[in-house]
Amino acid sequence: MAATLPSLHATVSLSVVGLCCPSADGENWPRWRGPDGNAVSTADRLPVRWSATENVRWKSRLNGEGCSSPVVWGERIFVTSAFDEGTRRAVHCLDASSGRTLWTREIRDENPELTSALTGHAASTPATDGGRIVALFGNAGAVCYGIDGSLAWHRSFGEFESELGFASSPVIDGDRVILLCDHDGDRIKTFDSFLVALDLGTGNVAWKTERRGLYRSWSTPIIVPVADGRRELVVNAQDELRGYDPETGRHLWSVGGMTGWVTPSPVFGNGVLYACSGRDGPTMAVRPGGRGDVGGSHLLWRLTR
Repeated sequence: MAATLPSLHATVSLSVVGLCCPSADGENWPRWRGPDGNAVSTADRLPVRWSATENVRWKSRLNGEGCSSPVVWGERIFVTSAFDEGTRRAVHCLDASSGRTLWTREIRDENPELTSALTGHAASTPATDGGRIVALFGNAGAVCYGIDGSLAWHRSFGEFESELGFASSPVIDGDRVILLCDHDGDRIKTFDSFLVALDLGTGNVAWKTERRGLYRSWSTPIIVPVADGRRELVVNAQDELRGYDPETGRHLWSVGGMTGWVTPSPVFGNGVLYACSGRDGPTMAVRPGGRGDVGGSHLLWRLTR
């Protein structure tokens, strides 16, 4: 049976709940929406009912607030939170069997980005490859820790401008981590929106692709297979669904029709990309692998509301 693993939402204080079969029979859940970015688990024997007591193994309370999701690797759970109106951001590591906090690490930033009650200052879900854990915190930047909590690197990108805050989550791809840094850059003139790939070990920039203009989004990219063993990095954002080369950051294709407010991340199945926009926006199905404007060649269908 396929099932969605539990996510975390918290306000004043975080509560992480460990269900029976907490890591889905050993299945790792290393990033936002799971291994394939589609919120589906292939594990069986998962609980389908729970309450304050039923199918609950443990409950742990953490300091801070956040609406990111926990990620799981083996016997470790990682989750983020924020304190003091975003001037302090934290990554917490818990033992998956007991819920005991193994370590907490903080970074500070005295100028947190504007946000809202819908998002907060710890909205991005962290990502892990089992050896390192990467978290993205808007103005406070991206931070990478070893599995033992040792700091590997911390990189800041500048001031993000968005009335609803920052929410896109990191994606680990081999020895790199890819970050979507979209924001309302035209209003503060600090920098344009961009995609960037960092070396996972050092935090150095492997490539960076500007997304000039107003590319507002809160979605997370996915990487999908195409013909001949190639792969594409797909971004759902304002006005367009776009494909990029994950090795170089080169823009490959676009299909228009999205609205100006895009939160949902795209998903991929049976060779087709599915993407939807924000409230009152369209949903579309697109075949990857195109070049240029693929609205007439690779768009399979579009539903509007």
